[in-house]
Amino acid sequence: MATILLVDDIPPVRTLFRRLLEGQGFEVLEAEDAFRAVELYSAHSVDLLITDLDMPGMSGEELVRRLSPPRFLVVSADPTRLPFDWPRLVKPVAVREFLEAVRGCLG
Repeated sequence: MATILLVDDIPPVRTLFRRLLEGQGFEVLEAEDAFRAVELYSAHSVDLLITDLDMPGMSGEELVRRLSPPRFLVVSADPTRLPFDWPRLVKPVAVREFLEAVRGCLG
């Protein structure tokens, strides 16, 4: 099964998404900020990056630009400032919509 790097600075959000993903059989790596995400991404084979947009220090947009992952999904309450062709979900997101988006990103 795929390995997903989940990045969000809000612990309950990370916990919820991790539980949903692990329940579907995915391996989940968690990062509380973009700096930790860079470390994990460098140390592991990651199939999908899921990141929040607004985080202290380095935003999700900056993280995606820095890593240039082949597959990513941005989950944010306000994704309007992202490039129009970036995959995104708007918080709050329904469970079904979240899991369908993850599967869609993974092909």
